[in-house]
Amino acid sequence: MDANVSALVKKIKEVQFGIVQDESHIVLKYVEIGQLLLQLKRVAKSDWENEVQKLGYPPRVARRYMAIGRTWWAGSGLQESGVINQLPPDLMKLEWLCRLDKDQLLGAIHHWPCRKWSRTLVIDAVKHELKIIEKPKATRPPTLDRITIDCERVIDRLVEALEDSADEIADPESRQRLWDDLNSRFAKVENLLATNPADGFPSAGSDETETEEARTEPVANQSADVVDAA
Repeated sequence: MDANVSALVKKIKEVQFGIVQDESHIVLKYVEIGQLLLQLKRVAKSDWENEVQKLGYPPRVARRYMAIGRTWWAGSGLQESGVINQLPPDLMKLEWLCRLDKDQLLGAIHHWPCRKWSRTLVIDAVKHELKIIEKPKATRPPTLDRITIDCERVIDRLVEALEDSADEIADPESRQRLWDDLNSRFAKVENLLATNPADGFPSAGSDETETEEARTEPVANQSADVVDAA
């Protein structure tokens, strides 16, 4: 390992140990870690992610430290501001609060109970202060792969639920009632998949279907086996 990398890793570990031993001024220690990680990235270069992971930081978390380490909070800026005791010891909140300049933070921090607020409230407050307007995300139809994965998850959860609830649905009447309900839902899926894509999918409650008897017969014939297996 490069000597500079080793020295920085040692310093970071010392700060980490200091946090464990004494949680006072934890925000300042987070800023210090951020500064050290910035230096580590410069000297470790392509091996940076490997080094931060060995320190116990996923790269995304390391970048949060670095975000606060490169702001005006570094050096004596944060201590001189007089707000250190009002900042929350929460890295995700700090990542957003550090986006405010000194005047913005001083003007807002006395009105924002950031230690008590949830992360969402803090993030929304900072966005409002910075006048960040998010564009609505464009929605795209799900792909076949996405639908397949979602179906697998639903079926897996259903199987787990049936296994966990075996005692509650022990009587044949309850099992049959559950199967009838599932059967009707599977029939809707079967109808959608049988529809010509050029004609578009009908709604789940559409009457553009085969007769109920013809539509459910292939599935219903298996009901006894599936119920017993559940």
